[in-house]
Amino acid sequence: RNPRPCEAQREASRSSPAHAPVCPEVHRYSSQSATVREDPYTRGAMDDSSREQFEQAVLLQFNQNADASYRAAALASLEQLKRAPEGWRFCLEGLVQTGHNEVKFWCLQALCELVLHGRYATFGPDDAGQLQHALFSWLERTPATEEAFIKNKLAQLLVLMLEVDYPERWAGFFHRLLAFLPQGEAVVDLFLRILGTLHDEALSPESAGRSPEKLAVANRVKDAMRLQSIGAIVEALFAIMVRTARTGEHVAHCKLALQVTRLYVPWIDIALVANDSFLPLLVEFARHEELHESACGVLTELVVKGMEPAPKLAHLQMLNLAPTLQALVEQRVGPSRGAPVGGGMDDAGMGNGAGGDGITEALATLVCALAVELLAVWEKLPASEPGSAQASERLHAILPLVLCALESDDLETSHTAAPFLHAYLNGVRRANLGSAELQRHKPALQRTLLALTRRLCYRDDYSFAEPDEAEEEFQLYRKDLGTLFKAVARVDRECALAFTCELLTRTAERPPSEVPFAHAEVVLFLLYLLGEGLPEAAFRMEDSAFARMLVVVCASQLSAYPHRAVQLLFFEVLVRYGRFFTAHPEYVAAALEPMCDARGLHNADSEVRGRVCYLLLRLLKVLLVPPQGQGAAGAGAGSAADSAADGLARDA
Repeated sequence: RNPRPCEAQREASRSSPAHAPVCPEVHRYSSQSATVREDPYTRGAMDDSSREQFEQAVLLQFNQNADASYRAAALASLEQLKRAPEGWRFCLEGLVQTGHNEVKFWCLQALCELVLHGRYATFGPDDAGQLQHALFSWLERTPATEEAFIKNKLAQLLVLMLEVDYPERWAGFFHRLLAFLPQGEAVVDLFLRILGTLHDEALSPESAGRSPEKLAVANRVKDAMRLQSIGAIVEALFAIMVRTARTGEHVAHCKLALQVTRLYVPWIDIALVANDSFLPLLVEFARHEELHESACGVLTELVVKGMEPAPKLAHLQMLNLAPTLQALVEQRVGPSRGAPVGGGMDDAGMGNGAGGDGITEALATLVCALAVELLAVWEKLPASEPGSAQASERLHAILPLVLCALESDDLETSHTAAPFLHAYLNGVRRANLGSAELQRHKPALQRTLLALTRRLCYRDDYSFAEPDEAEEEFQLYRKDLGTLFKAVARVDRECALAFTCELLTRTAERPPSEVPFAHAEVVLFLLYLLGEGLPEAAFRMEDSAFARMLVVVCASQLSAYPHRAVQLLFFEVLVRYGRFFTAHPEYVAAALEPMCDARGLHNADSEVRGRVCYLLLRLLKVLLVPPQGQGAAGAGAGSAADSAADGLARDA
């Protein structure tokens, strides 16, 4: 709450002398008791001499280049002034009369400390009213060119006083503030700053949660605003937005008005904003490049407003945002593209973020928020109620937009879809749907698999040896996407197996020179992920999709792919599915051969050699100690292992 603006410090270093006397009038005044009436202020006004010396002391405090002893003396005098019983009057008059930004800032900060230290709360009605009136008079005269840090500090002071006084001693605060708005852009700017500061410093859950006392203050102010002024405040915000919509002017203030509205929607009457006047304006601004993010923020808060399931569904139906969101997404990335399994999995479709690079984070957040709310309604309403089916229908209508967000090239934008997808997949799994019911979700699951595959691909310039911060963030993001892929497989294993099998088959059929390394790597990565929790029967069934994939891997040229990431993952897959080779010993040699030749133990890359050495030992342990009842396979594995050992001895 007590920042020192660098702007004020720089100006002070230019304005004040490096060696200047400490203000004697300030020192004398601040050291006197309240009963002394000989100081300049009590004679009716701060005279020119005392004002000049006071300003000089403040400028010295901000001037980093001034003599240290003079700065210390100036600081001591000013601190005495702030502690003096009537010092606030001197600060108030200094604020009104000075032309120096540093002095304005210092006076405002001194008055903030007056409130923070509890002295203002002890003021009688006359003194409190004088300070309130003086500050509003100064606010009314504040020019549009006033520095931002001065306006921010004034807003902070007024909010601190409001926390103490509203509504008991200052019931007319907002009405008087609203009455100033027609006077020009300077007052409009301060009005918006005050509302923003009020949220940040007093009403937000973060500020209110600092202590029980802060929470009580926040509730008192909110309750009084709901009764007395919030309707007029929202009308003023709406008028600011309408002015920009009609004229195209004052876009910055319109943006601030949208941001303030977003902050206040969670605790005000939703009907003040969710109505036929406000909503079309928000949709219009969502198409405006400069206002897009702020408008989406307001719409997001309208969507996530807390309600019971049935009223929430009615509220979402009234908002009817799906057509708007579809149009906004198409405006930025073209028509939403779905792809069933087997479609879009060529090089163009598997690219990193194909099709979603234009969607913004704000729009993605709005889309995913709507999806989360519809999912919650669907899960909470009994299946027998019509509302459950209505929520499900609306949810499926916007799922392609969620996946478009997931496909975005921007990591933050793409990640906005992850919380919903986790919740959606867990919800479908918990519902324990039959095959007929699951069929309705299959198109969404198939496109989710495709979208995850696209986003799991590494960029061509990814540095595996020395990843930078962004690449490390991608690894964390990739881990989350891998969790989503496994969640899809838990919901519909056959769908995930069929998708991965077709993708692997297409990749393995092509020469390594025609396959980008990211595509080869991601196919093996998906296969690796599928192995978690895989039942033993999946390894023994020769005609299963999983068994077919391992046969394809063993027969492919992926082990010879000229990229470390692909080579290492190939061998990791062989070891993860070692049980397959104990059930099918005829493929043991195909697994051990690449591990023991120039692709593995004799690889030119020392990191590959070292990792393969460890993996080979793990695989041999599985092969030589097979599960009970598979002795023949174990023997076959032992024979192959002996051959591999002989080869190693010869190479050594």
